[in-house]
Amino acid sequence: MSRQFGYPLAVQQAALRPAVDEGNPHLAFEGSSAWDHLTYYIVQADKQQPGPDKPLAAAAQAVADEAARFGTPKSLRALLAASPDALAQDTPPAMLYAGLVWFVLRLKNSAANMLSYQQSLLEAGVGAGDRREVLHALGPMVEEARASIAPLLQGLNKWKDGVLPANAALAQRATQTGTDLQAQQEALGRLQAAIASIEEQLAHLGLFSGHKKKELEAQLHALREQLTRDTALSEQLRLQLAGVNLLLANGGWLEAAIDELIHWLDGLRTAWSALGSGTTQLAADASDAELGNDSWLAQTLASAMAFPLWQALITAAQRYAGNALVDFPAPPDAAGWQP
Repeated sequence: MSRQFGYPLAVQQAALRPAVDEGNPHLAFEGSSAWDHLTYYIVQADKQQPGPDKPLAAAAQAVADEAARFGTPKSLRALLAASPDALAQDTPPAMLYAGLVWFVLRLKNSAANMLSYQQSLLEAGVGAGDRREVLHALGPMVEEARASIAPLLQGLNKWKDGVLPANAALAQRATQTGTDLQAQQEALGRLQAAIASIEEQLAHLGLFSGHKKKELEAQLHALREQLTRDTALSEQLRLQLAGVNLLLANGGWLEAAIDELIHWLDGLRTAWSALGSGTTQLAADASDAELGNDSWLAQTLASAMAFPLWQALITAAQRYAGNALVDFPAPPDAAGWQP
């Protein structure tokens, strides 16, 4: 299906992927690298474990708190269990993910209404006066659809202002933790060398070195205990840092992912404005003869392309909303393996 531009197609083309797969349309942001990494980030933020580095744990918790503000399918399920009509309210839920699903449902309803009204314009026997009345009726519908974008845009921008600094602070602390971990591992190496040295001394002691042997054995026992403690602590720190680094690997896409969603919503807002002004102008400027001409009106509304695209948008939005309760996929590990 080729792409054309003009107000009858503006909303559908802004909402959908540029290449509409017949029978399997998708919203524009779905399946992009940025969106995938954002969902990985949200999932990984919820999996951070406490560890010996308290400042690192605090920075990771700050990111987890921000991720919770965005939300997940799991938190959406919990919201709907507590408030079954949360997605049917006039205003979106505070949780951004729930707000996105709320918006997509409204987008589906708006697309269905637009398709129904525009199809009614082209029904046989409809007079010019009735067609003009329908065109005027589209104005409030378009404005309602456009107005639903603002709360989500505001929420995303506010979240961006919170999560990006939190992610940057975590990255900075992780760098310091990496330095600390390296120092710990170097210290372990020195401990192992000291133990090996004492073991060698003990192996070469003579028969009459009982006092010296006891002294070295005491030192060896203390060093081995310290090695055991420090090795365990170092391993805990390594695991703590590994989890944070996996989170940060997806954090590199964080700003791009948020901006992509914002761009999508901004594009839709512009598209609804174009559709509203276009239909208003058509209602005002078209003559009765033009509005009474089925062929002219169908061509003006680009119905041959617009109507299938409205249906594609309805399908894509319904499919997205229907899958919104399914958990995000688990992020790949450092080796790229995804469970």
